[in-house]
Amino acid sequence: MLEAGVDVLIYAGDADFVCNWMGNQAWTEALEWSGKKLYNEADTNYFEMEDGTVGGEGKSAKVSEGANDESTGRLTFLKIYDAGHLSPKDQPYATLQMLNRFIENGDIGT
Repeated sequence: MLEAGVDVLIYAGDADFVCNWMGNQAWTEALEWSGKKLYNEADTNYFEMEDGTVGGEGKSAKVSEGANDESTGRLTFLKIYDAGHLSPKDQPYATLQMLNRFIENGDIGT
């Protein structure tokens, strides 16, 4: 999907024991794609929301390819603070901010 230009968002709550954020972060870093090196070297940044609070942390990368400037998709990972397996229930504001930014930009601005 990434190689076809589709933006991908992976997220997990920091208190999720079913699909923990450490495992999700590990597989995103192990994923084979043309942006793997760039993604793995990307800085982890805080996810600051519109109201100024920090709702999590994550990283993102996108690789441009070829002379015609076609791009791969962007891979984004976010760990949502104070959220369990049901992040939208535990942190509805942060989850809404994340989804709105991703839908609008293909990125969450970390």
